[in-house]
Amino acid sequence: GFTGSLTGTTTPQTLTIDGDESVNAIFTLNGPFNLVLTTNGTGAGTITADPAGPYYYGDTVSISAIANVGSTFSGFTGNLTGTITPQDLIIVADEAVDAEFTLNGPYNLALTTSGTGTGTITANPTGPYYYGDTVNISAIANTGSTFSGFTGNLTGIITPQDLIIVADEAVDAEFTL
Repeated sequence: GFTGSLTGTTTPQTLTIDGDESVNAIFTLNGPFNLVLTTNGTGAGTITADPAGPYYYGDTVSISAIANVGSTFSGFTGNLTGTITPQDLIIVADEAVDAEFTLNGPYNLALTTSGTGTGTITANPTGPYYYGDTVNISAIANTGSTFSGFTGNLTGIITPQDLIIVADEAVDAEFTL
């Protein structure tokens, strides 16, 4: 609004000059505005804003997306786009930015048998496999053979065992005649 020889928020106004006059116009920066940050997708991660609010018209905010282990940052949507992180967002109104994260995978699970005997090796569930999946691996010896142990990404003679998928994995079941 105006102060001095004029008052109020009506503009324009007429000023009658009847001596020295002084008029001051006061302007207020628009805001504060809301900044909503969300995540989605099959993976996990965090989205952050620097600096933290409150935000006013023209403020520049650095938005960063950081994927958790086993996930990949897939891109921004909303008031930012693309896969570059961090990115600057200039506040002009209420803003919303979403960061999408994708779970890493699918990964391969190679199951093999070896040794002088015979048997089967199975995985439950069957793929596809993504980072952090738990797979139950069983070795079953055929008649006349004995299960001798796992090698590769599992070891030991206990069957079944759980395998946590973190990359391409390989497990061999050895059978002895």
